Amino acid sequence: MDFINSAIVWNPSISPFSIFGFEVRYYSLCWVIALLASYYIVKYTYKKSGVEEEKFEPLFMYCFFGILIGARLGHCLFYEPAYYLSHPVEMLLPIRNTADGWVFRGYEGLASHGGTIGVIIALLLYVRKTKLTIVWTLDHIAVAAPLFGTFIRIGNFMNSEIIGNVTDAPWGVIFVQAGET
Repeated sequence: MDFINSAIVWNPSISPFSIFGFEVRYYSLCWVIALLASYYIVKYTYKKSGVEEEKFEPLFMYCFFGILIGARLGHCLFYEPAYYLSHPVEMLLPIRNTADGWVFRGYEGLASHGGTIGVIIALLLYVRKTKLTIVWTLDHIAVAAPLFGTFIRIGNFMNSEIIGNVTDAPWGVIFVQAGET
């Protein structure tokens, strides 16, 4: 069977729609869906365990900022340290200094392993504040973690990122945006 004739040619737009002139990209949309789904799933597990609401609400904020800051710093420091150490404002703010001045760009570059480090630190701070144990907390967020990871990988797929090795299998994917033909 000829690989080219049976492969999936993948070339979607990275933006399904825009709001007020800003493109909403699939990756961002996947982040929002993952956050909302994770929020409600973990809220349910906390409620089912009889934990008071005031101990649940900070968990979302700790995890959100831990993941986002960790993922952003992970990308900047693991993949482009020379650039970002000389442009530290661009590490945390979604802007870029261009020839035309400062431009809003969104967070272009998030590393999942940085997000993992960030959420671990955030959870350690959370359990210290709430006096819940780390094992209990991890047990209650365990369902949300792979769901979150799945949505992030769907976003990566939509962006033609993290595409793997070349294959000659009939179910292979040709990522046009990554330069494959």
